[in-house]
Amino acid sequence: MKHNIVIDKLSGPLFIMLTLIVLDFTLILDLNYPFVFALILFAVLSFFSLIITDRYLTSFESEMGEIKLNYHKNFSRDEDVIKLHARAISSVETNVKSFLNPYYKIDLFYKSEDGEGLKKTFKTTDKRLFNQILANVYTNLSETMN
Repeated sequence: MKHNIVIDKLSGPLFIMLTLIVLDFTLILDLNYPFVFALILFAVLSFFSLIITDRYLTSFESEMGEIKLNYHKNFSRDEDVIKLHARAISSVETNVKSFLNPYYKIDLFYKSEDGEGLKKTFKTTDKRLFNQILANVYTNLSETMN
């Protein structure tokens, strides 16, 4: 799991660096030391990418209208759990990132018990888990619409 997280975290800075190399940033910025500049830029982008907290899904359960998502935050060994009532979910957005390693991202928009609108973002490399969650959420959303 840690290997996949490192690839996910560093793929963004690597993509930016490859784009700059293709654009040949020495012509754009007129630098004397382009390699040193590239290393410093990569280090800064990687640092900010690594400190951003992401939630990586490990498992999913659905029982009697309640959705239970087990996940890790970044490199944590502790597993966190979020339980949502299926009717509390108002919408879902998805995104697939396939640079270096395919990652599936799920944004769940839901209402808390206080009625406040909240959003949680989860990532996974498991396509089957991603499809299970989407099928369950869309089924529950279609039931609440009727």
